[in-house]
Amino acid sequence: MKNFLIFCLIFLPPTLVAQTGFPISIGNSYSLYSDVLNEDRPYFVSLPASYHDQTIVPKEYPVIYILDGDIYFQSMSGMAQFMGSGINGNYQIPEFIVVGVPNTNRIRDLTPTELTDLPPGPLPDGLSETGGGDEFLRFLNEELFSKIESEYRTMPYRVLAGHSIGGLLGLYALIAHDSMFNAYIIMDPSLWWERKMLLDMARDHFPDSRTPTSSVYISSARLISDGNSPSMAEDAEQFSEILEETSESHNIRFRWDYMESEDHGSIPLISFYNGLNFIFSGYKPVHTEIVNDPDEVVRTYEELSESLGATFLPPESVLIQSALLALNQFGDQEKAIEILELTIGLYPGSFGALNSLGTIHLNAGNTEAAVGYFNRSLEQRPGNSVALSQLEKISE
Repeated sequence: MKNFLIFCLIFLPPTLVAQTGFPISIGNSYSLYSDVLNEDRPYFVSLPASYHDQTIVPKEYPVIYILDGDIYFQSMSGMAQFMGSGINGNYQIPEFIVVGVPNTNRIRDLTPTELTDLPPGPLPDGLSETGGGDEFLRFLNEELFSKIESEYRTMPYRVLAGHSIGGLLGLYALIAHDSMFNAYIIMDPSLWWERKMLLDMARDHFPDSRTPTSSVYISSARLISDGNSPSMAEDAEQFSEILEETSESHNIRFRWDYMESEDHGSIPLISFYNGLNFIFSGYKPVHTEIVNDPDEVVRTYEELSESLGATFLPPESVLIQSALLALNQFGDQEKAIEILELTIGLYPGSFGALNSLGTIHLNAGNTEAAVGYFNRSLEQRPGNSVALSQLEKISE
């Protein structure tokens, strides 16, 4: 019981105390002047729960860019946090920095070509400016990416999420600007645009061009919101068939979901969830698997990293919690030490793992080894209270 209480003190995150009258924040709104677009561009940022956590080693995070951020930022940033931050012990995906990109001129920015297939007469509302997709992508690539990556701890892995014409632009980026993003969540894309030009472009592009490692998730609803036309799903199916024909030679992982019970308006959030699960299939760590064979778990993450083209590790906190499980649930001190040493190998600055090793050795009567671990912990995090209190206890 003594060991269990000590490990809880060291490992488990602090409990948030409810306070009344305080706002609950999901992120912040900023503005950036774009020389490319010649206008001020707002953007939203939501940081992961562990970004400012003082109990773990600071790390870099992948970034999700959400088009139509004025519509989807709130719900999708909450979804990403739920899936990745360990709420209810849930680590389905890595933690993400989420960036919402709201619209200033939606049709202009999210369409890759000018719309020429128009009926005679006055233009419908919103169609007076079209075909600005390349300039908008240039704004992302040259200005917004630089802003985010200079101000936050980011890793070189970007996901694009787009719905409707946002999905159209996402697939256009996959074809025409394939180094911008590592993964795509494309929700009921408007492939009807300009006589389905993107389908023709995909047929021409993929057989002759090489794209980097990409994960592509596409979803389609059975009906558009007013229940009239299934053609958008048919177009997405055709695009998926093109991907299937070329995926192996171009190193593209993809999945197409046809959602019988969803329409164009209801499909985004469930698609975002399914898309993240598809991209990071195999990521979710399992405590008992770590206890049974920690080296095999590391190999699993190495294989996942290779398939995604970026390095992803099992979360530091999960590894330490698995050591707690090995020690207290299974009574296996050697396995707990093995997992903690592995944690330090993956996270050299893990003062939590060092404190835990010091505590294990202290309880086992290995005072000299314990002092060494606590001193190393203080080197990584000067002044941390666990190491100081344990060293004070030893010196008494």
